[in-house]
Amino acid sequence: HVYACLLGTMEIVRAENDDAMEDESDEQQLGFGCCVRSSKPPATNQVLKVGQKVVGRISRITPQNALVEIKLAEGVGPLRFYFEGAIRLEDIRSFSSKSEETVPLLGDCFRPGDLVACRVISMGDARRY
Repeated sequence: HVYACLLGTMEIVRAENDDAMEDESDEQQLGFGCCVRSSKPPATNQVLKVGQKVVGRISRITPQNALVEIKLAEGVGPLRFYFEGAIRLEDIRSFSSKSEETVPLLGDCFRPGDLVACRVISMGDARRY
């Protein structure tokens, strides 16, 4: 079975003999190479990375975290399927209070339906970033 990871046109090109190359690849031995051109980016672009900026919508709030449906990613644009992320209580800081000891309530910071701009700080568990 052959499975494709890209949809596009395949172009077979003649490999040029390059005497500077000491290591002969399969393309040089066979005398041709293969190049795939696709109008769509590969599916690997849809995988989020640590440090990437994302935009999402708050879907649910629990006492420990706010769950986010990630809709957009930096460098990718709109995602085909949304990813689920979590904003943890310990990652939220209150900027209205002078005291560092006050812990804000998630219900005071977010409401379901809010749009948030975030940065992926870890890959999380199997269900969310």
